[in-house]
Amino acid sequence: MGIYAEDVRAMYSHIKLDPLERVLTRLRERGVQYEIGQGVRANDLLSDQNMETTAGFGLMESLLETAELIDLPLERATAAVHGFGTVGSEIAKLLHDRGVKITAVADAEGAIYREEGLDIYQLLSIRKPNGCMDREKIAQVQQLTHEELLQLPVDLLIPASVSQVIHEGNAHSIQAKIIVEAANMPTTQEADEILREKGVMVLPDFMVNAGSALSFGLIITGEALPQNMWTESAKRIRRMVRTVLTQSIEQQEPTRIVALALASAHLQQMLYKERSGSEITASV
Repeated sequence: MGIYAEDVRAMYSHIKLDPLERVLTRLRERGVQYEIGQGVRANDLLSDQNMETTAGFGLMESLLETAELIDLPLERATAAVHGFGTVGSEIAKLLHDRGVKITAVADAEGAIYREEGLDIYQLLSIRKPNGCMDREKIAQVQQLTHEELLQLPVDLLIPASVSQVIHEGNAHSIQAKIIVEAANMPTTQEADEILREKGVMVLPDFMVNAGSALSFGLIITGEALPQNMWTESAKRIRRMVRTVLTQSIEQQEPTRIVALALASAHLQQMLYKERSGSEITASV
């Protein structure tokens, strides 16, 4: 929510807290012996590079699993990205590298569109200090409003800016096949039902944005080493996405309802294990 790696490091430093050591101490108190690794500190795991990678990691893994499930060739897919901040720009790069044609990108000043596709790395190179693209350095693009971008006939729509941009008033006009929620709560409950009836697949924010928390969590609970946290995280993200989408299709329920039910069940399971003194393991 607008917090960068340097902010987290500064907060930990100010309150003199090493989260890794705190978790290790708690595990040892419960009889679980685990070593993070010689010389590894929280600041290493919360580096700028790690944070940038995790910004789009969960989104991309979720999308890859979805595309495989519904037989959507990403190299022939089109996408529109609503928001070009840390998360939006990172998922845009990952999509671009996979061969997805990104036809539209929006920042705080509006949206730009090119049917033949946009050069994401060129757009990143002309961002101004406020994060917006320098329109004077962009040629042969069509200017759109935010609302027009949301209604484009693309395969993938990535809302990566503010909350509730997809609502009852515009959900009927959405033409995308898949919505990947990179922002916090970009879709309202009313829009969810409309999109389900239209056959639009929505990947909920709290599921696809779990990459950073999951990766860090696997390390501090001793379930993954820093060198394999991406592999282990990807396995769990993909398994959960496939479970949610499969159950959503079978039960004819919005994906968010299914995901919330599974999350609630996992939480109750973890609380039960905690109360019974059993070792907690990630069920995702």
